[in-house]
Amino acid sequence: MKEWKFSVITGIDYSGKTTILRYIGSREFPSLHWSDLHNIPWIRPVLEKPYEIVFEMGPLSRASFLLLVASTMFEAMQKRRIVIVDSYWYRFYVKEKLYGLSELSILKTLFKLPKPESVFYVELSPEEALERSKGRFTQYETFGPSPEDFIRFQTLLDKELRSLLHEQDLNVIYLDGRREIEELGEHIIKTIRSQT
Repeated sequence: MKEWKFSVITGIDYSGKTTILRYIGSREFPSLHWSDLHNIPWIRPVLEKPYEIVFEMGPLSRASFLLLVASTMFEAMQKRRIVIVDSYWYRFYVKEKLYGLSELSILKTLFKLPKPESVFYVELSPEEALERSKGRFTQYETFGPSPEDFIRFQTLLDKELRSLLHEQDLNVIYLDGRREIEELGEHIIKTIRSQT
């Protein structure tokens, strides 16, 4: 059996990463988005309204909940031999660091998980992300209800996510999020194939 390798696609909210991931999945490349975990019976109830639930939790339960989601995602990746996954644990960790509402020592358990072959970082400005959102962003994508709150959060998310990927010494491939979805998807597929 061939050695299992996986890659990650990430970026700020509304950068297009989920749409690209779905395109790659349609090309019969095993892919995983965190919302796909809904078909796992024991985690389904807590994923029905995750953005509402998480802000009702204290630091310990919040960190433990996110650790549960991230570790379940990794186990699903292993079982299904997923080739590309949405953000892995990286964005979860950075967002929790920005909000300052989680016990980060619990989340640092995630640092022990295997590293991906590559990380595809979809670049887009926070202003363009706001335009794509049409002002309908969730509580887990902003510091508050205003466009300025969204831009401030996404600016910090971009900075801290890049920093984390650098600290983890990962092979990061930057992609222009303004390009066509099909073009970006095909580029990722070609790159992954060249690594196997």
